[in-house]
Amino acid sequence: MNDASPTHRPSRARSTRPRQGVAATAAEHEGLNVSSLIDVAFLLLIFFLVTSTLRATEADLTTRLPTGEEGAAEPTLAVVVSVRADGAVLWGDELASGPDDRHMGGFRGRLSDHIEVAAAMQQRPVFVLDVDEEALHQRLVDVLNAFAHEQVTDLVMRQD
Repeated sequence: MNDASPTHRPSRARSTRPRQGVAATAAEHEGLNVSSLIDVAFLLLIFFLVTSTLRATEADLTTRLPTGEEGAAEPTLAVVVSVRADGAVLWGDELASGPDDRHMGGFRGRLSDHIEVAAAMQQRPVFVLDVDEEALHQRLVDVLNAFAHEQVTDLVMRQD
């Protein structure tokens, strides 16, 4: 027999290479490519870190407890600061800051002026804080931050 006849084909050796073509390409890339998703996530993270504004942290209030020593009392200049349930802050009986005034400009101005007057009169400024039990905690923190900004150390909280 002639090996060159058209009916006889020589046997091919099986290849160990993966098959090429559309089916083989799809089989090789079955998993989800997440590298581009990770890149986008990091870009968003960097964007939000750069564009965000950081809020000032709540101030740490130092507390000075009475020593119990007897002696001559220092002259003081006291004022009552009230926080109402609706968020208004009163200086004595007058409105110092409205419920919507988060920066409390009027209250901070009065506080600063009062401290200057007390220093001029050589008296220690003392503040009595009267907070309604229905008042928002954030409003109380705003008032305490204003005191801390002016470095007030003599603060009395009234309890009814």
